[in-house]
Amino acid sequence: MSPPPKTSAAPLEVTSGWYGRACEGQSVSGDMAMVIEDGVEASPSVVRTVLVDVAGHGPAAAVVAERLRAAPWLATAADPTALASRLDAALRGVRGAAIAIVDLNCTDHTATCVAIGSIYLRIEGARSREVARQSGVVGEYMPTVRPKVEPIEHGDVVILASDGVSGRKLAEVPPAWLLAPADRLARRIVHEYGQPHDDASCIALSVMR
Repeated sequence: MSPPPKTSAAPLEVTSGWYGRACEGQSVSGDMAMVIEDGVEASPSVVRTVLVDVAGHGPAAAVVAERLRAAPWLATAADPTALASRLDAALRGVRGAAIAIVDLNCTDHTATCVAIGSIYLRIEGARSREVARQSGVVGEYMPTVRPKVEPIEHGDVVILASDGVSGRKLAEVPPAWLLAPADRLARRIVHEYGQPHDDASCIALSVMR
């Protein structure tokens, strides 16, 4: 993978929001969402975002998700590729999962993205697009990780969502929604596009204009 382009532009300012809920009939969710806004060990200018959709529902899936949330290497892994490998190792023999990881570099104006399995990762803005997912199940059938480096501009919104959110509808988020604070956007996506038969979670990263 080639290094990201350098830029002399002012650092990006990012705000984040998360919302999630369990599927019908359950009180806890197997989705794990985390945003590390104050930098990671490899770079203080990186906002790291991780969404893990553990297979199944209810307490058994939730226990696995909470164990992952407590892992110190979420912040110390060098990059999304290394973090994906750590997640795969932690899930082996336990449960499979889909994952999305974004390292948004506020200095370089880039996002290094990994998405594996049934999960959604989109960048909305002047050049809205879905970041390609790799087939596989983390913890079971792990592919060779191929991160995507995406340019990030002022005003962009990065959206990560578990497959409890309708992917078809997520691709049609009204532009007016993107102007809301990140936490309100994440909540609205889950409320409007969440499917009752599955856990649904969304993380939004809003880049200031």
